[in-house]
Amino acid sequence: LWTLIITAYIQLAFRIGRRTFADILAPEFATISAISLVLPSFVFKLNFTQADAPELVGGLAETIREWTSELDLVTQARTAFVGLSIATLAVLIMVLLGYGRDEEAVKRGASGFTDSRLTSRLHDLLTLFLITQTRAQNIPLFMFFDLQAQILFHLLSRPTVPIATNSHTYTKPLPVLSTTVTILLMAHTSFFALGNSNAISSIDLSNAYNGVSGYNVVAVGVLLFASNWAGPIYWSTCAAVLFTLPSIEQEEAALDRLEKAAERQRTLGNKKWIHEERELLRQQAADVSASAPKQEKKDHDIWHEHISIMSIFISASLLAVMVACTMLRTHLFIWTVFSPKYLYAMAWAVAWHLIVNIGIGGVLWSVR
Repeated sequence: LWTLIITAYIQLAFRIGRRTFADILAPEFATISAISLVLPSFVFKLNFTQADAPELVGGLAETIREWTSELDLVTQARTAFVGLSIATLAVLIMVLLGYGRDEEAVKRGASGFTDSRLTSRLHDLLTLFLITQTRAQNIPLFMFFDLQAQILFHLLSRPTVPIATNSHTYTKPLPVLSTTVTILLMAHTSFFALGNSNAISSIDLSNAYNGVSGYNVVAVGVLLFASNWAGPIYWSTCAAVLFTLPSIEQEEAALDRLEKAAERQRTLGNKKWIHEERELLRQQAADVSASAPKQEKKDHDIWHEHISIMSIFISASLLAVMVACTMLRTHLFIWTVFSPKYLYAMAWAVAWHLIVNIGIGGVLWSVR
């Protein structure tokens, strides 16, 4: 178990160092920052599991537990959360200031390109928060969730060849209906795969007080929802990442065309027909700039269609629950079966759909 847990943390640290801090920090500092973020979360999870379920830890990492024995679990959790908050704020500020841009792309005149990777950067940090909130035995599943997301992108992507020759292939936008339905299935599947059920007794309260030392209804409620709905939250934000991946590949393809055209100019020198190549380069840059507003509008429609399909599903499920509760309001099982189902339906509709899908997902999509 702990071999898989350590592997999941290493994979996440690698993704944070290579993707979250890409083009923001030097590779050495990005690696140090990623380790500094992941290590407190791992140490807290190790000590928390030792206190909550010592049979899962045994004699593992006794030295680490001895070094951190003077720090209580509340302080360790707060250290992990503060590090995540600082990293998230730093990534947002530096990317918005332009530090996440490719300097070579800017030199080639691609100033109109935005950093579509910001959604992926924030998604990796959110994944670390969800791993901190979930149970130790569920942490390896997030490693497989990431693998499933990559496979899903390759299955749903539709490759197309650019007009320009000797330029690499990029993908069209993902089909919204297929992607949304798959995200819905994966979200509900992950909810049950993480050990949850439709029974109130299955709610995990152990991670609801991470970093909380006093009476705080809001903090406990947020942590409780994040710990029990960690899988659905992951897939909800993963939808925004999947929809932005084709835009990233198209930007890379456009930059590749500009780079190859510039390379041809440098190689050919002052030959007579070099002016034609330069004119072609200018025309390609103009086409990319002219197509940017159209692509933005198309992306806007993609996200609205995605949210609309999700809303239809949630509305239909809520309608079915309400009809069942109304018709069977005098049934013997109204408080043992239908009441918990009603509470879960409200949690899925209000907390997961309105707050996570529309709220957090919309923010991730808007900052892409």
